[in-house]
Amino acid sequence: MCPSRRARVAVLVAATVGVALSAVPPAGAHPFGPPPTALVSASGHEVRMDWVAASDDALVVGMAIGILDDGSLERYLEGPVQTAPPAAAEEELSASPLLREYVLERLTVSQDGVACGGTVAPIDSFLTDGVSVTYACPKPVAVVDLRITMLHDVHDAYRTFALTEGRGTPVQSVFTTESPERRWDFSAWPPERDDGGWSAPLGLLGVVGAIGAGTAGALGAMAWRRRS
Repeated sequence: MCPSRRARVAVLVAATVGVALSAVPPAGAHPFGPPPTALVSASGHEVRMDWVAASDDALVVGMAIGILDDGSLERYLEGPVQTAPPAAAEEELSASPLLREYVLERLTVSQDGVACGGTVAPIDSFLTDGVSVTYACPKPVAVVDLRITMLHDVHDAYRTFALTEGRGTPVQSVFTTESPERRWDFSAWPPERDDGGWSAPLGLLGVVGAIGAGTAGALGAMAWRRRS
C-alpha cells in the first residue's frame, strides 16, 4: 500500500473510532489497538481494497499460514519493547505465495454472482503496510458483493472495519464471522452508513474490545488447528 493511501486509511479510521478508543480505560486498552480496516474504492471495471491491521494482528496472519513460528506473537507482546520478527522472517512473510493465497481467499469481490479476479500488489512490509488487492470485474462496477474474512478464521471475535473511499454506499460497515459479506453500491450518492446492526460509538467500543479477545485467543486457536 502506498504511503499516501495508507495515511488516508489511518485518517479515516482515526476520525471514526477516535472517540470510542479514548473512552476505553488504560487497563482495558489492548495493545492491539483498533480493528483491522479495509479501504474500498471502485473505478471502471475495477474494485480496490486496501487491508491493514496493527502489527501484532499481522503477526497472527503470519503464524496462521505457518511462515512465522508459534512464539512470534508472545515475544512481541511480552518483550519490554515490542519488536517485529527478524527482517529475514518479515521479508519471507511479505514475499510468501501462501500469504497471497490467504489474502485472495479471504478478501473477495463478486459481481452478479461472478467472482472478480484479484491481483495482490507487491508487498513491501505486510506487518506495517498491510496488503492491497485490485479486482477486475466483468462489467463496469456499480453494485458488488464484498466478503472479508481475514483473521476471522483464526478467532471468530475478530472484526474488520470497512470504509468507502470516494463514491459509494455504505460509507462504512463492520464485517464479522456471523456477517462476512456486504453488498456495496459504488454508484450510490449520497452514501449511507451501515454499522452492521451496531450503533456508534458503542458498537465500535465493542469492536475494540472484541479485537483484544480475538487476538488473545489466537494462539490457542492456532495451536488447536495445527494439532487437528
